[in-house]
Amino acid sequence: MTGHAQHASLATEASLLLTVVADRLEPIVQAGRDQAADPDPAPTEPAAEQAAEHQPCTSCPICVLITVVKSDNGEINHKLAEGALLMVNALRGMLTDSATKPQSPPANPVQHIDIG
Repeated sequence: MTGHAQHASLATEASLLLTVVADRLEPIVQAGRDQAADPDPAPTEPAAEQAAEHQPCTSCPICVLITVVKSDNGEINHKLAEGALLMVNALRGMLTDSATKPQSPPANPVQHIDIG
């Protein structure tokens, strides 16, 4: 298998993976749009009590991000999913462009330089 064929295969596989990720993000983005059009009422009292009882770690950014994503704040989750979908679509576009452009190998892989 040549180098170009390996890169084309990798670009194709990455593009397929990004397609699956985009397919998973689409329902989340759509649900966020639906929720923005028809917002739910405030959370019930048991959910508020449960959130007050469990104090998550706030010392590292990863824990903070996980806490935000797990929260019931649909607007933040919607914006995160929307941003992720934009990035995935941009990456897919880049991979599609690079996979369709034929890359010719260099004419002479070694350059001769006279030092004398």
